[in-house]
Amino acid sequence: MASVTSLHGARTSASSAIAASLQVFGTQAKGFGRSWFPELVASYLRWWTALQPRVRAEGATQAERAETIIRNACIKASLTGAAAGTLATSATVFTTETGAAGALFAVPAGLLILGSEMLARAAIHLEMTCDLADIFEVPFAPKEPEDLWRLYALAFHTEERAEELEDQDREFLHRIIDPEDREVGRMIGQKLIGESVLRNVVPFVGVATSAIANWQLTRHVGDTVRRYCRYQRALRDIIERHPGLIEKHLDLVIEGVWFIFTADGHLTPEEAATLAQLLRKATTARRRALENRLIADEEAWLHRLARLPKGERAPFLDLLEVAAAMDKAYSERERTLIARAAEALGKKMDPRRVPAMVRQFNDVGVLEV
Repeated sequence: MASVTSLHGARTSASSAIAASLQVFGTQAKGFGRSWFPELVASYLRWWTALQPRVRAEGATQAERAETIIRNACIKASLTGAAAGTLATSATVFTTETGAAGALFAVPAGLLILGSEMLARAAIHLEMTCDLADIFEVPFAPKEPEDLWRLYALAFHTEERAEELEDQDREFLHRIIDPEDREVGRMIGQKLIGESVLRNVVPFVGVATSAIANWQLTRHVGDTVRRYCRYQRALRDIIERHPGLIEKHLDLVIEGVWFIFTADGHLTPEEAATLAQLLRKATTARRRALENRLIADEEAWLHRLARLPKGERAPFLDLLEVAAAMDKAYSERERTLIARAAEALGKKMDPRRVPAMVRQFNDVGVLEV
């Protein structure tokens, strides 16, 4: 009986070797997290930019193609997670059956499984991100990666707003204007490593949890990127249609977009990223002064709107209406704000225009101008 108990104890100890090793790996991999994700992103963007233009699906709208891309990425990420959980469980079972000797093989195999799953999932997210940007024709430039890092910091929740601050949205926006790619990459890399460890450390359970968690994370990242790309495409189109808005009235534009975005509550990730990109167009000194005007009261902004030259008033109302429709909803608060802006501009607001744009964003994904 003693020998059987001893053998069982040895096997139990050996079977826990993978779990212990994975936990140690997750702790010691922080230095690796500083470099692997930024390097992967930089290499992938360079590779993507060098590709020939993709063949677009005939007859499909941007909304339909985007949903297909996100769903396919979720499936791939889910299968990757399930495969990693299955292999990690198999390695643990093998160790249990063969004892300590089997751990010499199973532990390195477990670490290889963990690293492979993590890299595969990151590559799936990058492919999905670049595909979505391509659909909306707002690609991420390898030489200017700030937009991608800003978006990923929000999508992976490495940047959170301070709930205790009264002006939490403004403080939140200030922090993400100039993201440090290495710092954001380090935080995302460490988070992905930690998640992979937690999902695969428990045998059998890891098969389901890895698959489900990978699906949920990929869906969240995909939806965030899709909304951001929709915002960027709409903003680019309106600026190209009325270039004088940014050249002459950047401050009023940023304040107007701020009031529209915060009309229904706190900034969403895609709204914060869009505003941050606009703020980066201003000089540092001008940006600081402008941030101080991002408040809850729009009275001073409306007063300045009324002083715009008559020939520049219609484009501004056009911008506000597009900004209100970007999130595919139109609240009473937004309608009231646009009505007040139209009054200050001396323009008549068409109550049917924003709802029509909302329908276009829902059905097509972009505005058909």
